[in-house]
This record gives sequence, C-alpha cells and structure tokens, in this order.
Amino acid sequence: MRKPRRHAAEHDLLEALDQAGCPVCRLAGEAVDAFLQSICYEQVNDLELREQLRTEGGFCPEHARRFLAQPNGPLATAIVYRDVLVNAARRLERDGALRQDGGRPRTGVRSLLAALLGERGRSDRLAHNAPRPCVACRAWSEAEERHLTTLCARVTDAAVAARYRAADGLCLLHLERALDADHPGAGVLARAALAGLSGLVNELDVYIRKHDYRFRPERWDGGEDVPARAVERAVGR
Repeated sequence: MRKPRRHAAEHDLLEALDQAGCPVCRLAGEAVDAFLQSICYEQVNDLELREQLRTEGGFCPEHARRFLAQPNGPLATAIVYRDVLVNAARRLERDGALRQDGGRPRTGVRSLLAALLGERGRSDRLAHNAPRPCVACRAWSEAEERHLTTLCARVTDAAVAARYRAADGLCLLHLERALDADHPGAGVLARAALAGLSGLVNELDVYIRKHDYRFRPERWDGGEDVPARAVERAVGR
C-alpha cells in the first residue's frame, strides 16, 4: 500500500529535530525570516501592508533590527521607516503635542510617545516598555502554534518519539505551552524533558566545578558552551 505524502509541516519538524536547540523556536524564527524577506523583495510596495506598518509604527524593536539585517533590508527599512517617521511627525502636528513657543508639550509624555509609536503605542503595556506585537510577532506566533501542534500530535508515534528523545527537545517556554494545552503528546514531551534537563544540569555541575580553583588543572573537553545552552533551553532561541 502506498504511503501518504508527509505533510510539509511534519517534514520541516523532523528536519529541525536533527539540529541543535528547540525545534519550535528554530522553525518559528525561519518563518519570521521568510516573512520579512518577502516584505523586502515583494511586499515593500504593497499599499495595504505599508498602511498597516505606518499605522502600527513599524515593527517591534527586535523585529525592526531583524528586518534591517535581511538581504535588501536596508533599502526596505528606509522605505518602511520613512513612512513611519513622516506619520509620527503628522501625528505630533495633528495632536498639538508641541507648543508654538517652544515650551513643554501640551499633551503628556504618554500621549507624545503614543503619537510617535502609532497604534502600537496606544497600550497600557507602553508603561512597562513592552509594545504590542507587530506584524512579524504575529507571524512568529502563528508559526509557533502550527509547529508545536504538529509536534504534539506526531510525537505519540514511536518512531517520532525516539527521534525527539535523541534531539535537544523543546525549550521550557514551549514545553510549558504544550503542557498547558494538554496536547496528546504532552506526556512524552515531559518525560523526555526530565531526562534532557538532568543531563544538562550534570554538564553545568562539571562547568562550575572546573571554575573552582581546586580543580583548575582539569582540561576542557567541549563543555565551554554549556551556560549558553542552558539559557537557550530555559528561554528559547
């Protein structure tokens, strides 16, 4: 009997398991980069998208820097952020934020920041330096949910579970989401996480021991990157 063609999302997930780090973080990051590249090369002149970016004040800080770093990113950034800055200036003029005599703004600092940031500035999160998600954040979230759902559904298969246990596994943030959602494969993921975390803690113990002056003669054997791997396991890529 002919086997059905494996879904693209599952194929990408299985490939990601063969690479270092959380597979969902990796795939969501690749999805965001693909999204940003599509804006750079194809959609930067899309009037509807330009209006959305202009209204929202562009990207969040992280994705603004990521957008700039894309191939052809500097030109696309210039086009997008020219819109954003012109729109910010118009908001300031329209809202009467500046006094003609050069004194302090008539509106409060919060309103002034909202004028500069566009719709993303109109949020209580602004007070905590956490602007609302940008279009790239939403692309990340959609990819994150898609790949996490695929993993949780497929990891109940013995072959996929074995492949997952041999991989680095999910970061704790994505593991928590899987457990909270009570996906079918949550138990498999939790058991694999316990084994993986135990091994990583042992590596950290060795790393700490080798920084003890009493054991300085001990040679490094490839464990110098374990603090970085521990952070990535805890908070994602």
